[in-house]
Amino acid sequence: MSSAPSRQSRDVRYNLGDMEHPDATPSPAPQMPRPNRRAALIWLRMRQCCVFIFVCWHLFVLFITNTQLDGKWSDSTAGRYESYLNLDQAWGMFSSAWDHTPFPAVRLEFTDGSSELFLSDNEPRDTQRYFKTTMSRLRKYEEHILYLGSKHYGGSIDERDEKWKRYAEWRVQRWFEQHPDDQRQVKQVVLLKRRYEIPPPGKSRDFDRGPTTTELSTVVLQ
Repeated sequence: MSSAPSRQSRDVRYNLGDMEHPDATPSPAPQMPRPNRRAALIWLRMRQCCVFIFVCWHLFVLFITNTQLDGKWSDSTAGRYESYLNLDQAWGMFSSAWDHTPFPAVRLEFTDGSSELFLSDNEPRDTQRYFKTTMSRLRKYEEHILYLGSKHYGGSIDERDEKWKRYAEWRVQRWFEQHPDDQRQVKQVVLLKRRYEIPPPGKSRDFDRGPTTTELSTVVLQ
């Protein structure tokens, strides 16, 4: 006479797939490739040396260009280096190199034969009382416009002319925004460079004679 299985035996479940045979050999752990520590150390030292050489070279160029110890070298090698990395600066670290400041301007020539001199918003109207706290981005943009006409510029002539044309068109737009009643039509725009001489310390600040004006380009509007 067979007895009925107990409640405990009925609740037992065996999962043979999860059971490990006592004689089974454990599978070996995957071997991770060992890094080449010597090659990694050499690569790290090479990068550190490159960064060190670049920093020393960069500081040397800044020192030469700011002190103007070698004008020919700073105008050629250092000038091309700064222009290639877009690091060129129009200021000197020492006061002796800061002897002038330029501003762009345009002369609008109209179809009726009249003309108007349109100064930059950054150029002082009164050189004896001048203080500016805004429009720094415009100032940097106009410095770049003047830089295109300097001997340090090493880009293409077509690129320079295109930038000058866009600047001239923008100045024409600004003119009519400030003079909405002007019905004249602009024929061409003459781009000007107005340079103020800055005397050394101890000399009279004679700005009354006005700036020196140089024509950079003429943009004919279609």
